[in-house]
Amino acid sequence: MASRVKRSRDCSCSGDARCGPWRRALPLCSCWPARLIICDYHLGADELGTEVVQQIRGHSGAATPAVILSPDVGKPLREATAAAGLHLLHKPLNPARLRVLLMHVAAGPHSGAGPTQGAAGSDL
Repeated sequence: MASRVKRSRDCSCSGDARCGPWRRALPLCSCWPARLIICDYHLGADELGTEVVQQIRGHSGAATPAVILSPDVGKPLREATAAAGLHLLHKPLNPARLRVLLMHVAAGPHSGAGPTQGAAGSDL
């Protein structure tokens, strides 16, 4: 599904789990800033996507919008993502909801759209 969304929205991806440890991609953050981070919540090796996003943001110096993906629908995760200013999408992903969220993020914080479903801290 991700490749279909990328093709239809003219998106590119600078790295993913197939590239090895995500820390190897950190140097890209300063020379090619991301417009959006999409990250699973459970990454294995006791790493959480929320922490990875904070580290990427810290390295780049930008508050890049980010989406956390998880099958977990519990209140603790919703609260953690809201506190960190992250969007949350539940698995299995619904392509229409992902598209709405991507359009919302692309519109930027000053689009006049106001808070909508998919706003930071909300879950879709």
